[in-house]
Amino acid sequence: MARMTKHAREAAEREAEERAVRVRLALRWTAPAALPDVPPPDNGSYGTLTTGYMWNIGYRTVNEGCSSSTGHAYGRTDRATSQRPAALYSTRLLALLALRAVLEQEFAGELANIDVQISVEENNGRE
Repeated sequence: MARMTKHAREAAEREAEERAVRVRLALRWTAPAALPDVPPPDNGSYGTLTTGYMWNIGYRTVNEGCSSSTGHAYGRTDRATSQRPAALYSTRLLALLALRAVLEQEFAGELANIDVQISVEENNGRE
């Protein structure tokens, strides 16, 4: 394995410290998730598309999307590719804030479940 130069080692240490700070700062509560503010087209609006942004919980991403009165698409704005219309966010920022708020709740729930298990173990055998 190649040895790191002093400059490369210092840069790597700085990067690790900056990441540690970002991780500590990420543990905070933000505003509740905003509801999408771009509704899908009304029924009977055949061929009409609304465009905006939507989040994907599985991939933890925000992307452009579109909706018709009968379907929606994630990652494209030219035609609907999935069934069911979807409300969208007008800006990428709003969609990112909503995704963060949803993930805060998900992760907090997971941590709460672990906290219960920790409490059980700490009190195991105590009356």
